[in-house]
Amino acid sequence: MSSKPKTRPATHQQLLDNLIEDMEGDALSFYTRSAWINFWLWHLFAGLGFLSSVGAILAAALINDAAYKDVGRTLLIVIPTVGTLSAGLLHLFKFREKERLREEGRIELCDIIDNARSMSISGQNEDEHKKHYHTIRERFRQLELSQSTSDSKLKSDDLSKVRT
Repeated sequence: MSSKPKTRPATHQQLLDNLIEDMEGDALSFYTRSAWINFWLWHLFAGLGFLSSVGAILAAALINDAAYKDVGRTLLIVIPTVGTLSAGLLHLFKFREKERLREEGRIELCDIIDNARSMSISGQNEDEHKKHYHTIRERFRQLELSQSTSDSKLKSDDLSKVRT
């Protein structure tokens, strides 16, 4: 995950610390950035769809016969087309659902990181650190698998089976 080269860890304490560093860096950054992007794209396209509906209504109500012949007809085609494209993108890319999914992932990852820090501090010997490392690594792996599976289900319109 991390792009900086690391030396080979000599102990499970170091291995656990490296895992914490990786989760705090690339993984947390991904979940935060992805949730933020999907949140704003969701609002952008929903707002664009709403505004195009209002724009089409206003254009139809306010355009006189002379303006209709010049640009009105084109406006009454283009404005609803923008709304339709926005609705299509919202449905296709499921920004709202992906924002929720990534935010849940970010929250879970923060909990895993806090748990890992606690375990790193509380470990008394190599065996405990080894156990802690494998516990945290498994939680992180399960989070990644869950996110991947849920993301795939979103892409397949299998919304009834997406985790809640």
